Amino acid sequence: MKLQVQLLEARNLKIIDRPLQVYAHLKMGSFKQNSSIAPSSLSPLTSSSSPSSSPPTPPPSSSSFSSSSFDPYWFQEFTFNVDDLEAELHISLWNRDRISDIFLGRFVISVSTVFAAHKQVLPSSWYPLQDRSSRRSKSLVTGECGKLCIESDSMFM
Repeated sequence: MKLQVQLLEARNLKIIDRPLQVYAHLKMGSFKQNSSIAPSSLSPLTSSSSPSSSPPTPPPSSSSFSSSSFDPYWFQEFTFNVDDLEAELHISLWNRDRISDIFLGRFVISVSTVFAAHKQVLPSSWYPLQDRSSRRSKSLVTGECGKLCIESDSMFM
């Protein structure tokens, strides 16, 4: 079995006066993958003007970006082998920094949630990002850290 995850977009990230080079780290069991750095970390205008509950639309040409938004997008797909339906997919967002990367927020979903969904597909939805529970984390935020939009489905091979 495989789990496909589409990393779409993030919104309302709490960032304090830093250049944005946002990427995602995805981990399920011992399998780890990183996204690319979000292009310019600027959200497409079509996405910014759409209602907050609707999923994002793919980005338009690079000439249509809003320079005042801190809502990165990726539209990137990842595939994980599933050996255990009790496994969890951990997605964390980071801002690349010269000295060390800065944690922005995390989201965890159980693989069984995807496999239990209608037709084993979770349509694109917004999920709250949370801070880390560890005091050692180099995080600039506490509580809800923004929202992450993903889509996922399962495949039997």
